[in-house]
Amino acid sequence: MALKICFIVGEENPNHCGVKDYSFRLASALGGIGITATVSGAPNWGTRAFFSFCRRLREANYDILHIQYPSIGFRWSLWPHFSGCLMSHSRSAVTLHEYSVLPAVQRYSTHLFRWTTAQVLFTTEFEAARYRESLGRWGAVQQIIPIGSNVPTHPADLARNLNVIYFGQVRPGKGIEEFLELARLSFRLSRPFGFMVVASVPRKHSGYYRTIREQAPSSVQWLIDLPLDDVAKVLASSFAAYLPFPKGASYRSGSMLAAMANGLPVITRAGPATAPELRDVLMLVAGVDEALAHLDGLYDGRESAQAKTSQARRLVKRFSWEEIALRHAEIYSAMLSGRARKENPTLPLANSACRTRAPAAFSVLGVRVDSVQIPDVIEQMERWIAGRSACRCIAFTGMHGISETQDDPSFKQILNSADLVVADGTPLVWLGRWHGHAMRRRVYGPELVQTFCRKTGPLYRHYFYGGGPGVADRLAEILNEQYGVRTVGTYTPPFRPLTEEEKVEVDTRIQAADPDVVWVGLSTPKQERWMFEHRLDLSVPLLAGVGAAFDFIAGTAKQAPAWVQENGLEWFFRFTHEPRRLWRRYLVNGSKFAWNVSLELSGLRKFD
Repeated sequence: MALKICFIVGEENPNHCGVKDYSFRLASALGGIGITATVSGAPNWGTRAFFSFCRRLREANYDILHIQYPSIGFRWSLWPHFSGCLMSHSRSAVTLHEYSVLPAVQRYSTHLFRWTTAQVLFTTEFEAARYRESLGRWGAVQQIIPIGSNVPTHPADLARNLNVIYFGQVRPGKGIEEFLELARLSFRLSRPFGFMVVASVPRKHSGYYRTIREQAPSSVQWLIDLPLDDVAKVLASSFAAYLPFPKGASYRSGSMLAAMANGLPVITRAGPATAPELRDVLMLVAGVDEALAHLDGLYDGRESAQAKTSQARRLVKRFSWEEIALRHAEIYSAMLSGRARKENPTLPLANSACRTRAPAAFSVLGVRVDSVQIPDVIEQMERWIAGRSACRCIAFTGMHGISETQDDPSFKQILNSADLVVADGTPLVWLGRWHGHAMRRRVYGPELVQTFCRKTGPLYRHYFYGGGPGVADRLAEILNEQYGVRTVGTYTPPFRPLTEEEKVEVDTRIQAADPDVVWVGLSTPKQERWMFEHRLDLSVPLLAGVGAAFDFIAGTAKQAPAWVQENGLEWFFRFTHEPRRLWRRYLVNGSKFAWNVSLELSGLRKFD
């Protein structure tokens, strides 16, 4: 029997609602992995209509109710906030779309979901961080699942014309006025570009649309309510997109993701929610003059967009609907395997391909740490290798790694973007226990490498990147002798940043070797940055940054005795062996770490 999910939106058939379109697209993707999902809404959200809607939901006997908030039709009603109370608390969830841009009253009202649902989902880390500014992580479990674009990727490479595109909704606050200002400037200066608005018009903004179209230059073309396949064709054959989001580009924008997926250079603004990797693939400007300069540069060849568009296409592969559906299925299965399942053992789980429990996690100075042990990590690694749906990253971190994030916010974003962040330090295990997690031991890098190789033997193809001269080769020999591991390549990088040519060469070598797992043995934060920068260029299932494991297993560095490790004294052992290199890490940064953690645990300071 298939799992039954109901997505609750404002109305079943509102005119042009991005959240509703997202819900239907997600329902379709879930259907592809064996989960039945329905999109449903009340005719209105007054009291009488709400209770009638409640009766309808109960009769349908859904396994999970998933509210998509806000949605056209909810308006200012509070009844959507209590929809999760229609069944067991553990079987309801909400996704908060664009929380940071909601009106203040509506934004505050969303904190009711902490009590009325079991899961609060966000589409970006920025949105989740803004939500936690009020009450932290109190209440419902908070997780992040990115959105995808409703527009497909056009299958063919089409000849590009000189049209500059605005793509999205025509309503206030979306930046179309600035797009039209760019069109006026371009026409006045006799540039060769055409300008085209490819958009939908929400019903309540039809008057605004008529006004702004009357004021627009007559040469601007307007394509309203095109079928999605036709939209993809227009994007794939255009010159560039100008999307001047007033609050800056972010992963919240499905229109931006659609343009990127179809190979269109995207000119836009940066904002607080613009992630570092987005800044690398977008052309960021402050206004129309800079935007026109970029268009001129693309036209006369002074500027090339090929590298940016290629990287952008790889980036948006992370937002495939299959991957998004699988992430939701993991959360639904976790919800049903908990208290709700105990209350009703007949509840179905998702199919076996999706039967994974999202790991519990806790936060240390704003860094997510997953509450997992070595067997859990190995199970997840094998699942990712079998699925091969994306390039996954595992970050092994401890006191040193989290200390680095306090002086480098970009490194904090890198750690939090990893698919799994494990506690490779005993202090983090102690903190996990403080937060109520049953963590017996740390996930020690060398131990995980050897345990994984012992369990899987020659089953997988391994690549070793890192270590000093000869270390990776020696490591491969030892693991082959002990466990029959198949090594398909090793690489020892120089003790300096790689040149662009060397980066391409490394990616080419790894791609040609076609490994199942790439073990990365660099120091922190080098290895985490390397994985973050290269994950979009590699089609391998798994990158794991295990640091000094290369030297310890190869025998080029001495490990602390087991009793020293288990009692949290490895730092002292390593300090006594390498005082010149490690004195600042342990004496200065270690003291700062202890002080900041004490402030966080006492509630005197927040580190989100």
